[in-house]
Amino acid sequence: MMKLIKYAGSFHLGNQDLLQSIAEGKAFFGEIYYWYKAKLTEYLLTIPFKDLNFDELFEQFRNLFLRELKQLDVITYPVTFEWLDGQFKRLIYDPIFVQVIERMDEVNQERSYFMNYVKKRQWNVTEQFWSYLQEYGEVRVTEINSAYAEKMIPIDFVKKCHLKVVYPKN
Repeated sequence: MMKLIKYAGSFHLGNQDLLQSIAEGKAFFGEIYYWYKAKLTEYLLTIPFKDLNFDELFEQFRNLFLRELKQLDVITYPVTFEWLDGQFKRLIYDPIFVQVIERMDEVNQERSYFMNYVKKRQWNVTEQFWSYLQEYGEVRVTEINSAYAEKMIPIDFVKKCHLKVVYPKN
């Protein structure tokens, strides 16, 4: 016997109350847009990479919302709060969240790759060097304890890892 799998949303799991019309469906969809946007924003604040910009993903989030909002005109009502919440999560929130996770993994890999490069070559660096590298994607010359610090930095490799070199201000 085959069982139906429900896509669970985050806010109305189990809520079988009915939305009776397109107007109610759209009003609820608009409301949960802000809940999911706040949830995504809250998650992004926990990311250790302070230099990443997610404006493009928020624009995509908004565009997906607007596209799916139009689709509410053609569904058959009534629908449950649970179902519409699940649809929002499946069609709008999760695709954006997956992109965030993929971006974070990519950035973490690149920065870890450069960290391993530095460790393997036994550069004498400060603790701040590691912090700036991990949090901001910066290779700060002033945090490398060497008279030849600027010459040690492989610029092409830094660019490949999507990092930036920060030189001392004169």
